[in-house]
Amino acid sequence: MRRLLAALLLLSCSPISSDAKVTLDGALLRQDKSAAASVKTVLVRIPDPLELITQGITVVGTLGLACLSESSLAICKTVQSSTTDGDGRFHYEMKGSDVKGSLGQVSLFQLAASLPNGGASMQVGNFSFQKEELTIPAIQLWEPTGVMLASTPAELRVRWDAFGGSHGHEPSSGYSVRFAADAGGDVWVQSAATSDGPIDARAVEDAFGRLTVAAHDKLDEFDLTYRSAAVAWSRAGSPVPPSRGKPCLVEGPSGPEDAGVPCPLSNGAFGDTFPLRQACMPDAGTCTVNRFVQLDLGAAQTVTTVFAHGLTATGKIAVETSLDGAAFTEVARVERAETYLRLSLPATSARWVRLRAVDGSLSALNELSVW
Repeated sequence: MRRLLAALLLLSCSPISSDAKVTLDGALLRQDKSAAASVKTVLVRIPDPLELITQGITVVGTLGLACLSESSLAICKTVQSSTTDGDGRFHYEMKGSDVKGSLGQVSLFQLAASLPNGGASMQVGNFSFQKEELTIPAIQLWEPTGVMLASTPAELRVRWDAFGGSHGHEPSSGYSVRFAADAGGDVWVQSAATSDGPIDARAVEDAFGRLTVAAHDKLDEFDLTYRSAAVAWSRAGSPVPPSRGKPCLVEGPSGPEDAGVPCPLSNGAFGDTFPLRQACMPDAGTCTVNRFVQLDLGAAQTVTTVFAHGLTATGKIAVETSLDGAAFTEVARVERAETYLRLSLPATSARWVRLRAVDGSLSALNELSVW
């Protein structure tokens, strides 16, 4: 998502006339290379930075896939759809003005498609129209049948059929494993070079839902995400972090403020949003907001690991701890934020644990877990 926002800021003026006819064509194939007929595809224009600010829309990295299943999302109002014909072909027609942003700049688009009943899906990510006719090469879906989860109390291992077995090469940008909750929202997403790598079981706590594996590859100049069909997973009854249900504070203009009761970042829901504080007034001097969120564990205890779920932040990320809630000591730092972040700490006695954006601020966080 951070790369997407950066790309939006660098877009140039569109070379296409506003009254021109613009077309997008392509074809979708099953893994066995037969035509993927009667499959719904969606084409989503990503709002430009001005629209994001004025309309309060949140950007999702896999926007096309999200709009396939959740068309009620505010950002999905820019969606168009096309169903593949008997040969798996899709076709879109637009005006030149439809492929531009609010200031006439090039707009970015995502294209997604999914087989029925939760089957395999794909997304073409962040492309633009530089000419009036654009054709995407035929896309062969990845439909692994061997996605399986093996688990112990300490770790998870997900196994799948290699992408190279059907496509002739391994994905250029590797794989990722996605644990989604039945109640909504992603619990944990982790990159993987190959099948069967270890995942810390604490990352998914006691959640349950649907599991998918994605392969990230290139098709000519297009970035593609291929996603497997979903399979059920459950860790119901597993231990929960000591931070579950504990109160939390977020930085406000005058210091730490109550983030809500109960705290939306420690309730185990994984779908609640970060309680952003209003920006400081222009005449507020050195006022800062949303640089940190902190949890009160209720009593001092030894902490060793922090998990941040659904994190968006600028710059470096640090974990700080305190015994009195006033004096905090940094105990871990990473150079850049990841959406799903595991931070290992030296065994530390602490009652308060703070996640802080060192150089900027936090803008999204769904769950903060301390172990």
